Amino acid sequence: MEIIRNILRTVTKRKVVNEEPTIIRTEALDALVVRLEPEEVAGSLLTLETGSVQLPDSVDMREALTGAGNFVDIEVFLSIS
Repeated sequence: MEIIRNILRTVTKRKVVNEEPTIIRTEALDALVVRLEPEEVAGSLLTLETGSVQLPDSVDMREALTGAGNFVDIEVFLSIS
């Protein structure tokens, strides 16, 4: 799992803000990495072949991201097995 995390970190560092997510599939899991502007994070739907994750669209989420900088990196892992 540490190898996958290192690969995702490397991919994320090369992402442009609001670029399409990168999806990496292995036998054991799907992984998605995306770099978004902080105001785009709340309520985002991140979709993989095996499922999706809806981030909360809440005041708490928006407040937590206030002052987060120019972008937020998101990594999502979904187990296939």
